Amino acid sequence: MFLAALAGGYRRYLAERGEPLASLVLRAIVPVSRRTARQSVGPGNLSAAIFVELPVDLTEPHHRLTTVSARTADQKSRRVADATAALVRAADHIPSALLARGAGAYGRARQGRVNVVASNIPGPTQPRYFAGRRVLELIPFVPIAQQIRASAAMLTYAGRLTISMTGDADALPDLDHLIAAVGAELHDLSASPLDTGSSAL
Repeated sequence: MFLAALAGGYRRYLAERGEPLASLVLRAIVPVSRRTARQSVGPGNLSAAIFVELPVDLTEPHHRLTTVSARTADQKSRRVADATAALVRAADHIPSALLARGAGAYGRARQGRVNVVASNIPGPTQPRYFAGRRVLELIPFVPIAQQIRASAAMLTYAGRLTISMTGDADALPDLDHLIAAVGAELHDLSASPLDTGSSAL
C-alpha cells in the first residue's frame, strides 16, 4: 500500500505542477532486507533492492494498487533482489577507490533510470529505551544522491507509523505539497474498503 500511496501522491503533486502524466515514467528503487530470522541481530547491512515503476499515469486508486502489487510480484519472481544482493556482496571485496570510480560512472551513465527512493522499514513492535529513557518516536531518513531528487521512507515503531520525505531544495521547493499529497492518498487508501493487504510495500 505504501508504494500505491506514493504513486497517487506523486500523481496529485505532478498534476498540480502541470506535468504530462500520460508519458511520464517514475521509477523507484526499493531497498529490500535480506536478513533472516537467525540474522535479525548483528552488525552490517544485508540488503538488496528492486525497481518498481510507480503508475502515476493511472487515474483510479484501486488500479494503481493492483498495478503496484503486480509489478512488485514480477520483480520478486525474476529474483531481481538476488541479483542486486550479489552486487552488494561483491562491493565488499572491491578496493574503495575502484568502487567509488565505478559507482560514479554508473550514476552518470545509468541512474537516469531511477527517479526516487521508497523505503519500507518494519521497526520494533515494542518500545525501546536509550540511557534509561523511553524512545518516543523513530523518524526514518533516506538521503538523496546523484540524479535522485526525492526519497520517501516508512517506518513502524511500537504501534506508530511514520513516513518521512527528503527532497532537493532546488528541484522540489514545494516539497510540502508532495508530503500533503502523499498523506491525502494514504488516508484515502486506508479508508477504502479495497483489499490492500496483498502487498507489504
